[in-house]
Amino acid sequence: MSKDHSGSMDYWPALILAIRSARNWSQTTFAEKVDSSQETVSRWERGAVLPPRSTQRQIPHLAETTKISSLGGTAP
Repeated sequence: MSKDHSGSMDYWPALILAIRSARNWSQTTFAEKVDSSQETVSRWERGAVLPPRSTQRQIPHLAETTKISSLGGTAP
């Protein structure tokens, strides 16, 4: 049984960084994909704030299309 860590302050930074690294995207490029700003993505990656729920629904889709699992690792 897997736990849902999506409310955890370290879940979103790890997932966002994994997506950006796999795609070789800057914070600005990632921000454009989720209709946000580079400054906001920086705050998410530092764990200062959680992404809003609407963005939390977009990020897993980016992870899936990047072959990243929901836990921030590489999918098979």
